[in-house]
Amino acid sequence: MNNQVDVASNLFTNTYRNVKLAGKSPPAADVSGTASCFDTTKLSIQRAGGHKALDVTNNEFPVWDKSNSNYRYPSAKPNPKQFLKRGEGDTIKKGVPEIKPAPPSAGAYRRRDNPPNTAFRRFYERGDLPIAIDHRGTKNVIAWKVEIEKLDYHHYLPIFF
Repeated sequence: MNNQVDVASNLFTNTYRNVKLAGKSPPAADVSGTASCFDTTKLSIQRAGGHKALDVTNNEFPVWDKSNSNYRYPSAKPNPKQFLKRGEGDTIKKGVPEIKPAPPSAGAYRRRDNPPNTAFRRFYERGDLPIAIDHRGTKNVIAWKVEIEKLDYHHYLPIFF
């Protein structure tokens, strides 16, 4: 067997024997803390784990509903005078009109800066390139003045890039 003394069980059995069986008063609780010079425990009047009671009125608690065997929150009975009558729906339908935000302006018709003069621009304005702009109804298209197979690619291709 173990030769160690079980202090907690001895203290419990001694207290039980003295208080319950012998009818003596329980020993006074040591409220001074651990009796150490480093103990900074301050005693509190409030019980540990204690809490204040909730400030709730009875109408905020759910009530048992027998019809569906469930808890529900009570609600006020509807007043029939608050319902709509014939013809009153128009005012609700009209109400406050919802204003939808306008889409942002794309700037397609805004005046743009003239791009810098490039070799392509210079050759096009002089008429050195065998192309013309065909202004169609919805978009502009390049119209070649010469058949594409007859073009000298080594001469014209570097101008486009």
